[in-house]
Amino acid sequence: SSALFQIDWSHMQQTVFLSGCSTSFISNAGKARIRGGELEVSGQPLAGVPLTVQFGLGYSDAKLLDPGLLPQAPNTPLAQVPRLTGSIAGYYRTPISKKLALFIAADYSYTASVRVVNSEGGFFTRQPFNIVNGNIGLSFGNSEFLIYGKNLLNKHLNYGDLYANGFERKEMVDGVLQRLPRAAVSRPRQIGVQYRLNF
Repeated sequence: SSALFQIDWSHMQQTVFLSGCSTSFISNAGKARIRGGELEVSGQPLAGVPLTVQFGLGYSDAKLLDPGLLPQAPNTPLAQVPRLTGSIAGYYRTPISKKLALFIAADYSYTASVRVVNSEGGFFTRQPFNIVNGNIGLSFGNSEFLIYGKNLLNKHLNYGDLYANGFERKEMVDGVLQRLPRAAVSRPRQIGVQYRLNF
């Protein structure tokens, strides 16, 4: 499957930071245009082997045409929108007895560099990153027992230093009260055991 698209976005919701203080407000202003495409291919590449593979690729050209109230030049890249994304996933399942089946799954995703909001109301560039997940388990009847791993490469991603409209954490630094960075970050590596009951 594939798709081509263009999004014309006006009156964007923006968080506007007031210079010289920690106050911000939400406004609808500015215009952006996003053009891109997506491609997805899935199937069983080997005859007689119960392996399903899925591949995806995405491209986006996102521009902030009118910055509105943001301190950003017009016709520059839109924040939080990577130019290139890709993924590949595989799922293998085979019976090992009349009532028991073994399954193995893994997926890999790539995201290109992207502009991320910082705590000063500006931007920084987050470098490209890769995420790997996987699991292995047994299925019997409506039940599944599995061992899983998420973010196996233990990538720590900063999604932006986003402040709430209410109270903010602050500390005294050299006699000046400063707010603490509160970056929204991804979860670290997780490895666990799970039981699932499917209806």
